[in-house]
Amino acid sequence: MEEFYAYKTNEKNIIIGHQLDLETVYNNLSMRLAHNLRPKFEPGDGLSLKDFNSVVHHLEECEQERKVALHAELNRQIRLVGLDGQHTTLTQTLRDWIHEKVLSQWLGTAPTSMVINE
Repeated sequence: MEEFYAYKTNEKNIIIGHQLDLETVYNNLSMRLAHNLRPKFEPGDGLSLKDFNSVVHHLEECEQERKVALHAELNRQIRLVGLDGQHTTLTQTLRDWIHEKVLSQWLGTAPTSMVINE
């Protein structure tokens, strides 16, 4: 989880910054070409702003899917820790009872947990 959020705060900001810089340069170039009555700049296949925006959009969709998967895994692990705590408590109770039973047999007395109050 830490790695994912570090990516979102550091690397993703760099990617978005590059995308914004690219848009700025492209818009500036388009404006200068239009003012000088020059033909519009046509980037190669896969290099247009629309292509870059679709790649960033796909990246955000993948991030969202990964975020959901990471949170599901975290919730699963939290649930497992809770179950482990329950099992540990139950196991310790059973061990205490066994210890008490063995000790009472060795001493020849009735276990205190088995004594009925009259």
